[in-house]
Amino acid sequence: MSCEEGSAQMELFPVLPGVFFLDYKMDTHSCSSMKPVDCPWVEISYCASGRMECRMQDGCCLYMGEGEVFLSRVRNHSQRMDFPLGHYRGLSILVDEEELMDHLPVALQEAGVSLPKLFQRLFAEDDCCLIHRGEEVERVFSGLSSAPPLARQAYLQLKAQEFLLYLSFWEGIGGKKQRAFPPEQVEIAKRVQQRLTQDLREPITIEQLAQEFNISATALKSCFKGVYGMPIAAYRKDWRMRRAALLLEKEGMTVAQAAHMVGYENQSKFAAAFKESMGDSPLEYRRKSKEEIPRG
Repeated sequence: MSCEEGSAQMELFPVLPGVFFLDYKMDTHSCSSMKPVDCPWVEISYCASGRMECRMQDGCCLYMGEGEVFLSRVRNHSQRMDFPLGHYRGLSILVDEEELMDHLPVALQEAGVSLPKLFQRLFAEDDCCLIHRGEEVERVFSGLSSAPPLARQAYLQLKAQEFLLYLSFWEGIGGKKQRAFPPEQVEIAKRVQQRLTQDLREPITIEQLAQEFNISATALKSCFKGVYGMPIAAYRKDWRMRRAALLLEKEGMTVAQAAHMVGYENQSKFAAAFKESMGDSPLEYRRKSKEEIPRG
């Protein structure tokens, strides 16, 4: 798939008449969508890891995080796909309602599944809705990527039917929906993210950011967490630790040098924060990275 930086890959598997599985592997912040905007189909997307921005034709955005499912009519999609954390792994079921109804599997027929009724209930108020993380969703989508190649076709057929059956009889649909953010607030959140990551040694408060970008502190905290999935302070700390890990591993810096570059003058505080985020102390992390032998 076309992207300006990184890589974006999508595999498509036809599994039933009118049903396709899409397997996404994204290591980029943005790429173009390959789905036509006038398509009447429905897409059921599951996020295995990372985060995806679901931008609608009107510019409003919802955000799908790990373990969540986003259901939408493809005709309402933007022609761009964005990934706020720079990576995304996910699966989608693409459904052509008319063709599938003409070839509805016997199991769904016997269960009384009606796709028109299902999608009317799903999209009664809007052309999209989000199902939050839960055991039922995890159970349906678990193991999809690791299905044996020879059995993948049959396995995906069963899983597609299982999820449509689950949706048809799940009473939780129609509950509280995730808030959609207007494009103006999304743009501010992205500019704030750039500001936070420019110079990690510079101390910045939420109040300073709110004043700089002419937004209330409450609105800023809300939209930033909506876009990036974590509070501003937690996001910057995580970015600092990942940057420090690269400095230790790729640049060969000492612990003191890496700590200084990411805004820590106290090495003890840096070491504690690093271990909390990365699982190893800075010295252990650097030692392990040196011991790793590249595989040919």
